[in-house]
Amino acid sequence: MRLGWCGYIQRDRDSGTGRRRRHCYALTQSGHQEAKRGWKSYISAPHPPNDVDAILRLVDIAMHYSATQADVTHFLQRAAEAKAALATQTGAKLFPPAQNPLSYEAARTLCDYTRIGAEAATLKSLAATSASRGRQQGVAARRAIKVRQNPRELLSFDAEGDAEVDQKG
Repeated sequence: MRLGWCGYIQRDRDSGTGRRRRHCYALTQSGHQEAKRGWKSYISAPHPPNDVDAILRLVDIAMHYSATQADVTHFLQRAAEAKAALATQTGAKLFPPAQNPLSYEAARTLCDYTRIGAEAATLKSLAATSASRGRQQGVAARRAIKVRQNPRELLSFDAEGDAEVDQKG
């Protein structure tokens, strides 16, 4: 409820007809302003959050508020590297010689190692997708450029990047 204390959200209404009512919240004006600018400090921080949901929400908010593709890619790469390092640390605890591999502690460590490794791999894949999307958008933007050379000619680029001259008469 820290967001409420800061004045970023307010309780909107209660809904639900079952035993567990749901509380709905809405962003206040200051909440909207914080959402527009607040993500920048998190996405450029030296250490990304550990929580995958927080990482994905930051990427979503950043893309919504027109972050550069390069910033998003760099953030995802750093998050993937941090997760991979955490998986390596967790993997170092796997199966000490005297421990039963079927004990709760060993099984829990194996589950954590597998989950964190999968999160790291997924974030790395998202970073690669973001990087290739940035390259594709750059190529598409260059292909869509139209340069007017003189009032009667319009130079444009087709999908293959070849120049075409359209005569305007």
